[in-house]
Amino acid sequence: MKNKKISIKNYSFFIINFLIFIFIIITIYIFYKRTIETFKPIPDNNDIIFYSYGSEYEKFKTLVKSATVNNINIHINGIGVKWIDFSNKLENFHEFIEKVDDNKIVMSLDAYDVIIFDNADNIKKKFLEFDKPLVFSAEKYCWPDGNIWDKYPNQDNIFKYVNAGTYMGYAWKIKEMLNEFRKTNYNCLTYHTNKYNKKVDDQRCLTKYYLNNLNDIALDNKQKIWSLCAGTKREDYDMTNYNYLYNKITNTKSCILHTNGGNSWYGNLYK
Repeated sequence: MKNKKISIKNYSFFIINFLIFIFIIITIYIFYKRTIETFKPIPDNNDIIFYSYGSEYEKFKTLVKSATVNNINIHINGIGVKWIDFSNKLENFHEFIEKVDDNKIVMSLDAYDVIIFDNADNIKKKFLEFDKPLVFSAEKYCWPDGNIWDKYPNQDNIFKYVNAGTYMGYAWKIKEMLNEFRKTNYNCLTYHTNKYNKKVDDQRCLTKYYLNNLNDIALDNKQKIWSLCAGTKREDYDMTNYNYLYNKITNTKSCILHTNGGNSWYGNLYK
């Protein structure tokens, strides 16, 4: 009789623990299912695809956060890949864009020093106003080949030199440009002098392509799409969260901030 009571007790203990286990499994399943249902990845815009390349995901956080606020999906490439030089960036972008429909608009963004302040529809609208297949961002300094500054048109503009950190255009035109870069293994010769440089720089490539194709490319001198910060101060900009950016230098509302040049005031923007 005693053994029977022990068996019943053990059986009851087993049933209780089994029911607790089932309850835990069901609870986890319901939570997991709800998590999946509430997580809705941002789809690509119908007209614009956003792309960025970098190896360290942690440094993408501000870009991704600002993109999410503005309902923009960014295709991030290069995570975990050892950085060699800018030829990596160009070559990987080339591989990516080869799969994109020719009529799509594509924007290339630097990874760690870019913040988005507007949505894709407004960015598209501003791009179309240029009426060119390619639009490059513009900065105050001629880099990396400062001795060709006088080859640029529109010398009266404050922001008159090509910056390779942010640009956009129709996929067919970007493919055409990158095909040109591939001829020299993405290490372009200096414009005008055709000097070979051991240090690869994508800005040298875009500079040369721009100066050789002035009729096909617009420079965002007024900072309508991108505000380039090298040589500027924090007080030159009004910013609200990730939805308002005003450039006081050009008196223009911009869509994207590119904190190039390593100014000390950038730090607070990435906390």
